[in-house]
Amino acid sequence: MSHISKLDIKVKDLDVFKKTCQKLDFPYFTIGKHTVKMFGNQSAEVDASVQLPGWRYRVGIKDNEVLYDHWGSNSDTMHHLVDFTREYVLSAAEKLAQKKRRYCSRKQNLATGVHQLVVYV
Repeated sequence: MSHISKLDIKVKDLDVFKKTCQKLDFPYFTIGKHTVKMFGNQSAEVDASVQLPGWRYRVGIKDNEVLYDHWGSNSDTMHHLVDFTREYVLSAAEKLAQKKRRYCSRKQNLATGVHQLVVYV
């Protein structure tokens, strides 16, 4: 039985992946083809991976898809994946806006807990 899940985001920029891991203080990340262990005897060939705090298995990036297995990990640690996803998406959008359009942008954390990317033309 497979415990491997996929997120509905694409990780296309491994430089942003690396910077996201560093910003969130997730020091145990690997870039380059390798195998990560999943539940039981399962494993996945991935292009990059990160060990999130409190997680039993690494989160992997394969063909731009995010693969993860949260089985056996503390349910209080799921927020690390949410934080990673949010930061990656905001950073990738910010990099793209600055590169393609020469816009200026900044990230803003609102008092409501909403994270907003503001792009100035």
